[in-house]
Amino acid sequence: MKKYLKLAAVLAAAVMILCSCGFGIKSAERTLRRNFFWNWTLRGYELIDLEYDAEMSQKMLYDLEDGEDVAVFKTSFKTPHKVSGSLSPDHVYTGWSWELRRTKHSGWKIVNYGFG
Repeated sequence: MKKYLKLAAVLAAAVMILCSCGFGIKSAERTLRRNFFWNWTLRGYELIDLEYDAEMSQKMLYDLEDGEDVAVFKTSFKTPHKVSGSLSPDHVYTGWSWELRRTKHSGWKIVNYGFG
C-alpha cells in the first residue's frame, strides 16, 4: 500500500510540473482554437497561423494575482467577403493578439483579444 501512495505522489508531482509548462500552453491553445472555430470560423473567418508569444506572456506575469497564469498568442486570419464591425472584408490580419488566463481552480478563458 505504501508503494502505491509513493507512486501516486510521484505521478501527481510530475503532472504538476508538466501542467505548468507545455501541457498548460497546449491546453490554452486548444481553448483558443475551439473559441475561434465557434465564434469566427463558422462566420467565414479563416485562421491562418497561431503562435504562442512566450515573451509577452512572461511580461504579463507581473500583472497577475497570485495563483493566476497567462498565455498570449499571436494569430493571422483572413476575414470573409461580408464582415460587420470595424474589420475590412477580404483582408488578412497579422499579429492579432489573444490573452488567456487561468487560475489553479479554473480552465483557460479568453480575457482580451485584438491588440497588437
